[in-house]
Amino acid sequence: MQLAQKIRQEIKDATGCPASVGISYNVLLARMCTREAKPNGQFYLPFNPSEAVQQFIGWFIKLYLAH
Repeated sequence: MQLAQKIRQEIKDATGCPASVGISYNVLLARMCTREAKPNGQFYLPFNPSEAVQQFIGWFIKLYLAH
């Protein structure tokens, strides 16, 4: 998480733009984590299958209710 914070700060210093970072054990979940981190944040989903399923179901319900 410290590396993500450092990268976000370097982007902010170089461009003046905020950046969001999602971290997980595969690309699909990392992209979903990035969406959860927006705007200008970071979100980490560790490798824990039961927790990953719970997070995924929560995101799905949130997206479903938003539309």
